[in-house]
Amino acid sequence: MDDLTYSYIYNGNQVDQIEDAGNKSYGFIDADYDSEYTYDANGNMIMDMNKGIISITYNHLNLPEVIKFEDNLRIEYLYNANGVKLQKRYYVNNLLNTTTDYSGEFVYTNRSIDYISIAEGRLKKGTNGTYTPEFFLKDHLGNVRVVLSSPTTVTQVTDYYPFGMEIPVSGSVSLYSNQLKYNSKELQTEADLQWYDYGARFYDPQIGRWHVPDAYAEKYFNLSPYQYGGNNPIRFIDINGDSLSATENFINNNRLAEVMKAILATKWGYEYFAQYAAEGDELFGYKFDSNGEYSDEGIDLIFDAARLDIDSGNTDCKESKDDNGYDIRITIDNTTNASIFELAGTIIHEGFLEASYMAKDIFHDNKFDYSNISDIVKNSTKGATYKYNHFQNYLDRRKFGGENLLWPGTAFRVLQDVNKSLNSRLTDQQIQDMMRYYGFAGSLFGKF
Repeated sequence: MDDLTYSYIYNGNQVDQIEDAGNKSYGFIDADYDSEYTYDANGNMIMDMNKGIISITYNHLNLPEVIKFEDNLRIEYLYNANGVKLQKRYYVNNLLNTTTDYSGEFVYTNRSIDYISIAEGRLKKGTNGTYTPEFFLKDHLGNVRVVLSSPTTVTQVTDYYPFGMEIPVSGSVSLYSNQLKYNSKELQTEADLQWYDYGARFYDPQIGRWHVPDAYAEKYFNLSPYQYGGNNPIRFIDINGDSLSATENFINNNRLAEVMKAILATKWGYEYFAQYAAEGDELFGYKFDSNGEYSDEGIDLIFDAARLDIDSGNTDCKESKDDNGYDIRITIDNTTNASIFELAGTIIHEGFLEASYMAKDIFHDNKFDYSNISDIVKNSTKGATYKYNHFQNYLDRRKFGGENLLWPGTAFRVLQDVNKSLNSRLTDQQIQDMMRYYGFAGSLFGKF
């Protein structure tokens, strides 16, 4: 077990030296220099003497392009214009040792396919050219804990300290070199780097810090821009982008993933989610290139999946635990027998009606206090807050016309496009009838 003491530059956020009073042979290895870390003008770490890193060159997105080590070792990274990693090259004594290429779900090592990522894990190519399925068993944070090649064959077992460093457990199995581990991110093992690639930044689990500041640090001014997971890694994870996201339970549900891709493929669906996205956020392969108006106000939209005993979907809003904003969480029942198009209707209802009114409330005065709900609604519902959004939508529809509102107007247009892409073959009347189901009678349509 490590026992680390951190010293900072001018009592700021940039660590200058880390001393280890604990285990000297595993985990963090203390090089014992007076000054061990240096940074560039953007706050990116460019030297780490504890890992033998003598220089790091970054690109315009603050992603590492070249990492040089002592002993003449070097790692080079190649990205596309959006910062998606395409290739990794590892050099030993200036000679190319290993090349790893990334092409969507396909990963190649030295120009030969290594594995194919699938929803349940990966297909690993063997020496005889056949593919072996490896199934990942994950915990609530998406950490890969067990890898199975069959229901009875365990090929890898990994345990983690809270901030992601592996625990050396006697009897652990590791027959294959799977490096998709903590939060299901890829561990960089070349030159014993031991960093995880999260897409937007690289994370060091041995010290529980990023080495590049958070691009959205102004939203979390009470936290260090180098902290991980709001300093609460048992509950929170950092995803590539932090304003628009989905939990592992949601992402790994094939039906929900299919529906979300169909919604995002529509013009209006993409524009709706863009309101919550921060620049660089990515959701089911759709990337957002600028900050949305709600993201700038610290409003995060999170999609989750869980068993719901009553409703097919639920939306709630709470103050964020790791910043001064709000988390709007849409939870979809993952045990329902609803059709895939009915799932689309549920997601769109929860987003375009429920979450939308919550976001508008916060946007109005930076508080979630129902200030955007009229007194007429509050009095007629006798303070039943779960009815507020539906009743307010009814009044707004009468005032502005349903076609001019997110719900039902824009939502209906999204569902029309989703109906086509999913080949659900519903008529417009059937879509409207389904939308009526999500609210009390007369609240949705009348004349559109």
